[in-house]
Amino acid sequence: MVFLQQFSFWKKPFKKISKIEVLNGLSRMKLEEYIDQVKSCVRKFDDPRQGNNKSYSMEEIGMSAYSVFHLQSPSFLSHQKNMKRKKGSHNGKTLFGFSNIPSDNHIRQVLDSVPPETMNPFFDYALGAMNLEEWLVDGRLLVALDGVTFFSSSTISCSCCLRKELSNGTRYSHAALCPVIVHPHQKQVLPLAPLFIKNEDGQSKQDCEINAAKRWVMANKEFLTRHKVILLGDDLFSRAPFINLIQSFPDVDYVFVAKPSSHPYLYQWIEDLDSKDKISHVVKEKAFASHDHHYIMANAVPLNGGEEVPTVSFLDMAVFNKKGKQLYHNTFVTSLTLTSQNIHQIACMGRNRWRIENEAFNVLKTKGYNLSHNFGHGEKNLANLLAVFNIVAFTVHTLWQITNETFQKIFNAFSSRKQFFQALLTLTIFHLFHSWEHLFEFVKDGLEEI
Repeated sequence: MVFLQQFSFWKKPFKKISKIEVLNGLSRMKLEEYIDQVKSCVRKFDDPRQGNNKSYSMEEIGMSAYSVFHLQSPSFLSHQKNMKRKKGSHNGKTLFGFSNIPSDNHIRQVLDSVPPETMNPFFDYALGAMNLEEWLVDGRLLVALDGVTFFSSSTISCSCCLRKELSNGTRYSHAALCPVIVHPHQKQVLPLAPLFIKNEDGQSKQDCEINAAKRWVMANKEFLTRHKVILLGDDLFSRAPFINLIQSFPDVDYVFVAKPSSHPYLYQWIEDLDSKDKISHVVKEKAFASHDHHYIMANAVPLNGGEEVPTVSFLDMAVFNKKGKQLYHNTFVTSLTLTSQNIHQIACMGRNRWRIENEAFNVLKTKGYNLSHNFGHGEKNLANLLAVFNIVAFTVHTLWQITNETFQKIFNAFSSRKQFFQALLTLTIFHLFHSWEHLFEFVKDGLEEI
């Protein structure tokens, strides 16, 4: 551990962890299991190369690319090439399973033809490996929907780019609908397979987030009905066509934000209701004894004035502190019938959609994953495939936190996510590890010495 003292991030105070506590977690889940599932998807990549130019297998190319995102380091592969020259082996081989290390350019060129949906089985496996009972709210799963833009440029584009004509030229972008499972009492979110919003047929048709959401719910009807999912989303989703689609599925409900600016008919209807049809209710939440939650609710009101208009339940939520200052305000529509007994729980469900912003998108963009960075754009699928590698890496780290006590305790011993991965990168530059268990045992021993 002497060389570690040369790096400033090892000099910061850590939470002491017990050796017994760490070893007790080793039996819960092997750290390699999810890496093996990533590898299983990569093995199914179609090889676009022709002729004899196949020095590297598709597995080596795919796992080399994935390793960069898993360790949050674009320089990981170059460091492993140096280690291979000096030691005859490297951490890419022992931790990720690839022996030969292709160049960055070769990786980008070959992977450009691989559809990002090839990685979807990983998310199915991850979901099946979880104990979803711990994520249920009254026997139901909460799934938050939202889109994220992860690339934008006025000069770089490909066939999948979304295009927006502006006064100063065309803006090209990439985006995805990224559903996640949330729970009011869980710190993490569980990502589901993203669905990319892309310009499928060149200039003639632009995809959008709501169309992607329609495709996603249709493709996941069995999952939604089996788990009696309650969908959460912002104002974009509280539109009649999407709500009618959801309401055609048995045992699937929704709680969506509904802003006055986009629902004038609904708000006029609420304003004109008699007092007996518009109920006010106040809840003092035990966890925040000084906070009052004020609600206004109405059931069976029309969403708009259209012919095929769905009827919805409406709720207005405002939170005040003990001095009467408003801390939060929002309005929602839902397919659930509201009562004084359930309105607080349903409102909190709607409010929990913020977790997709804080615990998913914010982490992916600002906590080391750098989702918005252009790691490589390509001409067809590269940008989307690299984005899904990034989301897969985030998912593996999340699952390690949830299912492996060894990883969880070591991860929590660092002051930030960035510090944790900076430490891992430094270790993998200088030291060859036989496995992930070997790596984290090494880190654990180092933390006990500090």
